[in-house]
Amino acid sequence: YEKNTKTQHRYESNVFQYESEKNTNDNEIDVEWYLNFAHNDLFLYYGSSLLAQDELQVLECLQLASIREFLVADPSHFSSYTIENGQPRPILISNVERVINLDTENIYGNRFAHAPQDVLFKSYKYLKPPLITNIIAIEAPSGWFGCGAYGGNHSLMLILQLIGAQLADVDKIVFHTVSRGFDNEIAKADEYMTKLFEGNDKDKMTVDDLINKIFKEKFEWGESNGT
Repeated sequence: YEKNTKTQHRYESNVFQYESEKNTNDNEIDVEWYLNFAHNDLFLYYGSSLLAQDELQVLECLQLASIREFLVADPSHFSSYTIENGQPRPILISNVERVINLDTENIYGNRFAHAPQDVLFKSYKYLKPPLITNIIAIEAPSGWFGCGAYGGNHSLMLILQLIGAQLADVDKIVFHTVSRGFDNEIAKADEYMTKLFEGNDKDKMTVDDLINKIFKEKFEWGESNGT
């Protein structure tokens, strides 16, 4: 792990919107990828009765259901798993048509199955023309992974994900914090990253040394939020 990395990062107090960012450099083309990290078996739960990531992405991008069914019908062509033999195996799907925009405010999770029909009808709108997007399915999510039902440490999650992005040579990463109110956690993570090499006379460290250094900080685990 090197001291000076080129990965840019910023925080947004929302969820990702599938909207392309404008690039002010005419000589560069940004290709944006939006995560699916619901399960290591691609879109396994898209047909369930609740509304979570698999269900929502496939509902908005109907073509994804066909990809799932194709992989299941004949797995000899291509595996539907994003992990093989304990190693990450990302699946990238480009040029997907997002035909529906669904407002999940009142229907997310288990509320979807019990929502009145009129609420469902008011929650969506067709996108004409469709929005073209790219999906990357990988067990390496960004954001508050593990900080809901499992009570993870918010600052630690940001630190680990930023380090992971830097190790993977990601140019830019945007952390969507869903809502406001995490300024302290963000500040703590950013401060830690700036001081990561303090006391180290080298500009590099091994991943094992990096893990041990973070472990010694004794980040406290939180409590489940009941979701």
